[in-house]
Amino acid sequence: SLLTILCREVQQETLLGRWLVVVLFAAILAAIMSTADSIILSLSSMLTKDIYGGWWSPSASESQMMLVGKRCGWFFVFAGVSGAILLRDTTLVTMLDRKLDLLAQLCPAFMISLWWKNLDGQSVFRGMLVGIVVAIGLAVLGHAKPFGIHAGLYGLTANLLMISVNRSRI
Repeated sequence: SLLTILCREVQQETLLGRWLVVVLFAAILAAIMSTADSIILSLSSMLTKDIYGGWWSPSASESQMMLVGKRCGWFFVFAGVSGAILLRDTTLVTMLDRKLDLLAQLCPAFMISLWWKNLDGQSVFRGMLVGIVVAIGLAVLGHAKPFGIHAGLYGLTANLLMISVNRSRI
């Protein structure tokens, strides 16, 4: 990539160049670690407070909630490390494509809910699940861009259909 070529040229020039490359990569790693740790903490907190404390066990004590939060955190660390090992031969562009396929499934939750006042959370959740299964399923089966269209858009279509079907039955 262009970054590695530039870094190689800069570090070969002077000792200061070497240190600049070291500082640059340290800053990149710090940003990655900060983002990963924030994601793990947010997911753990949401699962602990919203699912476990709000639905599963509303009378849970603070110490129980903390224990569940820590276990969720370790689960996400394990899942992230496992995912990194499984995806080690995947390119950054492919990972960005999958990320966008998944982010497209959030569109109904944020955009459509602004105008569709009676839209309920269960319909949106079911739609997101169906959209994620379609998008990731297509990608895993080797059809990341059927007919030149990203799998995430097929997932979004299934997502919207699921929301419409759920809403029409209520």
